[in-house]
Amino acid sequence: MRFRFPETFPVYPPVLSCVRPRLQVKDHLSSALPLADNGVVRLPQLSTQLWRNDQDLVEIALQVYMILSSDGFTLDMSTRSYAPPSANAGLGSTVKLPTLSQCMDQFPASCLESVSEILPELVDIPPGRIVLSHHCAMDIYRRVFGSGTQSTAAFHVEIKNCSNEVRVFAGMAEVSALQEPIVLLPSCMMRQLFLVDGDLVRIRAVTLPLCGCVYLQPRSQEFYEIAGAEPELVLQESLAQLPALTSGLSVQVEVGIAQDFKIGLRRVAVVVARLEDTSGNEVVAAKLPGHAGVLGDHEVQVELLPAADLAESDNEYQERLDAEAKRQAKIQQMLESKHSQLQAQTNMEASNKETDTNLGSSFEMCFRLPNGKQMRQRCPTDEIVLNLKKRLFCLLASEASLWKPGVERASALDFTIFPRKVLDNQDTVLEIGDRAVVHVSESEAALQEAERNKELLGSVLYPAELQADIATSEQSDLPPQQDDPHLDFNSTSLQTLHTSVLQSEGGLEALPLPELRTLALSLGLPAQDIARAVDQAELLALLTRHQRRVARIARARETSATASRTERRASSLSARRGVSEPARAPVRSSQSVGAGARRSVEPSRVALPPEQRQAPNGYAARSARPPRGNGPDRRSVLGAATAQRSTTSSPNLPESQRSLPPLPSPPPARILAEGRRPPLGASPTHPRLGMQQPLRHAGHMMLQMTAQEQWR
Repeated sequence: MRFRFPETFPVYPPVLSCVRPRLQVKDHLSSALPLADNGVVRLPQLSTQLWRNDQDLVEIALQVYMILSSDGFTLDMSTRSYAPPSANAGLGSTVKLPTLSQCMDQFPASCLESVSEILPELVDIPPGRIVLSHHCAMDIYRRVFGSGTQSTAAFHVEIKNCSNEVRVFAGMAEVSALQEPIVLLPSCMMRQLFLVDGDLVRIRAVTLPLCGCVYLQPRSQEFYEIAGAEPELVLQESLAQLPALTSGLSVQVEVGIAQDFKIGLRRVAVVVARLEDTSGNEVVAAKLPGHAGVLGDHEVQVELLPAADLAESDNEYQERLDAEAKRQAKIQQMLESKHSQLQAQTNMEASNKETDTNLGSSFEMCFRLPNGKQMRQRCPTDEIVLNLKKRLFCLLASEASLWKPGVERASALDFTIFPRKVLDNQDTVLEIGDRAVVHVSESEAALQEAERNKELLGSVLYPAELQADIATSEQSDLPPQQDDPHLDFNSTSLQTLHTSVLQSEGGLEALPLPELRTLALSLGLPAQDIARAVDQAELLALLTRHQRRVARIARARETSATASRTERRASSLSARRGVSEPARAPVRSSQSVGAGARRSVEPSRVALPPEQRQAPNGYAARSARPPRGNGPDRRSVLGAATAQRSTTSSPNLPESQRSLPPLPSPPPARILAEGRRPPLGASPTHPRLGMQQPLRHAGHMMLQMTAQEQWR
């Protein structure tokens, strides 16, 4: 018997297996020692639920010895040994196979063959599958495929015996004829799980790795007689129907035989000795390509080991002896190494005791750490400060709870004693003195160097020509305070961007693929996009597109902020202009109906000097309305206005007549002196009020502000 201790021991229990010779048991279910097909002993004491860190393994070994002596086990005189799985396969741990969508529940188990005698629709269930009730099956399908976390089109279930933690992996049958919450298992599966009808099992939905290689071992020599000359072909046809394989358990292989002019099927048990995924790592279970939910052709390598009862040849016997000798030599080397380490530790403790007893040759030093904690240590008087730093650095590395240095080397530590004297590396302990308090600090330059090294791994490396285009978080979150010219990201730079990123020696291609993936995740890229990148070139292209997108977003934000700032400035200027002076009217040849009449009636106004003219401003430039009625005054005014409009708009007139400036309107006082009616809103006492026409101007400003708000 042999104990195999996993890397997680003592958190997880060891695996007890039988190596040589083989054991034969009449009834697996009634035996007190659950023995798997690969020789693993499934004791309840070695299960994860009942395992304790302080459990005595010697007591377990004696218990196994008593069971083997009194339980009717017989020895199989086969010369071959078991092929148990290694400790790295993780027989008892579930960390490597997480649960899908929390689909985990317990059901009572029952034999599928017994129930199929009552329900005929269960007879044609394919091998390697279990049957659940309709409600339980639909709940699992809904939770697995309805959550959106399932990345493949297939999943498998784990059936686990809760008492001794034997587990097997299988698929779910499409038929669910039962309404009771039970699970139906094939008889061979129940026998290997050491189950009887009514025992509770745990059902868990998992995703298995794809099988790359499988090692199979027939249990007897009858397999060669039944399979014929091509046993690999028979195994290939039989394994194609199975959805998953479990390491250490046996599968039933159906072989077609013809005897006495009759054709039939015969089932032979074959043990799955070892499973490997597509990367070559040993796994506890794997899915086969036919039921894996993947596209394309995937080749599974099948290795056939010699049968268990097949006699060993001379070469195999010698190889087994050599392997056992190497194992014993390795164990002896490990024992010698541990003995030397123990001897070195004993010598160190003895030297420390001698140092403690010889108070004249050692001083006690009190190291005060930056976090306020202290450490006392006796040091020889002839030891230099550099060795003190190395000793303290090693002690802090082993005891991380005291203080964790931020520097990467021991020489970067600074020792200071009273009164603020920085110790040199060549100073001795004798110069420091006994019971001295040494303040420990870190060099500022070394700290900055360590921070730069950390930032180098966690930052984006990009070419120098992209540095101005990629905005920082402060530039993206806050609007710019001044109108800086933007760089034009034209088509030429877009074409040369990808090439420059890939050809830059200090860029992203300097990082390995795992660090590139970590970098992409830290930048917020979707995990599914990162998973689709199969090589470094695709991942670099993904990061480059992300940098372009960040640059475009930064430029869009800056452009929007600049436009908003310009709009606010324009609206404020228009508001100030509307308050201080009236809005200017568009430059036209005839601004009102009475403009032509004024030119014909008072031609002397054109000859006025410029200082006596008043420029028309807005609606105040409009003159008085023409007289009411159909008198000669109104007809003369309208005729003159029509002639003026036709004269101004005619393109055949000379330039001097077409570009005549509009005549200014007379002041309100003069209009009243002439006996005419003043314009609307005009006042002789307040000429500016009359020129602005407050009612019309206020309405015009309100319409302007409403249009600006709607445009915004």
